Amino acid sequence: MAYKATAGTIFLKDDDGKPNASIFYIAYTRSDVKDFSRRLLACLYNGRPGSSSVWIHRGAFGPRRADTPTPSPLPRRPTHVVDNGESLIDVADLVFIDPVGTGFSNAVGKAKDQDFWGIEQDVNSLAQFITAYVSRNNGWNSPKFLIGESYGTFRNAALVNYLPWHAGDDVHPFWTSAPLSFFPSGGRPALHPLLAQLGGHGVPPQAAPRPSR
Repeated sequence: MAYKATAGTIFLKDDDGKPNASIFYIAYTRSDVKDFSRRLLACLYNGRPGSSSVWIHRGAFGPRRADTPTPSPLPRRPTHVVDNGESLIDVADLVFIDPVGTGFSNAVGKAKDQDFWGIEQDVNSLAQFITAYVSRNNGWNSPKFLIGESYGTFRNAALVNYLPWHAGDDVHPFWTSAPLSFFPSGGRPALHPLLAQLGGHGVPPQAAPRPSR
């Protein structure tokens, strides 16, 4: 399958229009598609603050992945890289995003990485990135999916709520991989407010079906 890999950065701006962060991404786009405006677009990221997208990229959804034939701990590095038959590149363009303070993404100017590590700050920065990427790549008409792992579950919930109101863009049902839906509270699981906004009692794994070919 023919595809193009692009590594790039997009600068975020503060309320005064000054750059305050640089977000690194790796995008995979089919090179045999003529009209990208209608092709599915998936934005992918990992979980907790401090984690880049390398795990969901090389471990799950990228066109090539680390060869892990068993669920046992990985052998000593380097591991082999193989074609990934479970990648979504056949049906969607993939954008793997490193949030600020992870991977090659960092604050710039007078800003600090920690300025982006709150729940709202994290969501705001990723929404700004997604909006900029979509604008630069003619993706406003593309159906969009959010794919997150662990804490990425909360990002999904928050971005689904945030993007239509602040960026004028809707996202389609999201897909969670190894979701973290509950925090322990007093020895009993408690539904996080971000998930409660969705009106459910938790978000099951793979909350959206795999797009059909």
